Amino acid sequence: MDIIQRKRGTALHHQIFLVLKERLAAHRYDQGLPTEEALTLEFSVSRATVRSALADLETAGLIRRVHGKGSFPVTQGSVHVPLSATTYLERLKQTSTETRIHMLEFSFGIAPNHVQQNLLTGPDELTLHVIRTRNKGRVPVMLLDAYVPERFSEGLTKHDLQETPLYQVLVSRGLTFGHVVQEISACIADPARAKALKVDVGIALMQLNRTIFNEQRVPIQYLEMFLVPERTKVFQQLPVNDDHGFEGGTLVHM
Repeated sequence: MDIIQRKRGTALHHQIFLVLKERLAAHRYDQGLPTEEALTLEFSVSRATVRSALADLETAGLIRRVHGKGSFPVTQGSVHVPLSATTYLERLKQTSTETRIHMLEFSFGIAPNHVQQNLLTGPDELTLHVIRTRNKGRVPVMLLDAYVPERFSEGLTKHDLQETPLYQVLVSRGLTFGHVVQEISACIADPARAKALKVDVGIALMQLNRTIFNEQRVPIQYLEMFLVPERTKVFQQLPVNDDHGFEGGTLVHM
């Protein structure tokens, strides 16, 4: 019985990636992965397909490949999720210290209709549009697609956001963060998102849409965040009574 499915449009190397990822999590390969030749025979695929799967495991930070010796699992530290609630800005600060920014797009223009509706902007009002990834080492762990009305972002340049988080720039301009409305869903990686996140076109991504308001309840930023499930988890704390606040979601990058 085949371990993988051989259907048109199904990426064989990604199926092998998922199988090997599960085996790594079960500590089946603590002494090292089988050779490329052994995996080629087990899955009845070409060596190029096996190499693609191993390359994806390496990109995800799950294995290290040593020339002439083979592939070995990367020891994953235990995931620590703080039980005490933190503020939205504190979580943003933590993310900025754990990852690095890579700028993909910076422009001013008319935002799409759904962004205008969330930011309550007019059809002719300019909006800053910034697309960046946040990388952990060489691995992109999130794709950030952000919009800020021009009245809050006028005068900003690409250089201002090259290494500084957008929230930090807005705070430095005197903007205050009041509350955040968040929607969690999923989507398929289109070619642009797949390229930015270094994944295959068509894989499932987590999607977090956030509208950030100031203390006067005016929307100041709309953000679409795309995450690869194998690289990032979303942890939430749910109250059991009225004495505890709701934890809106802590991102932990694996």
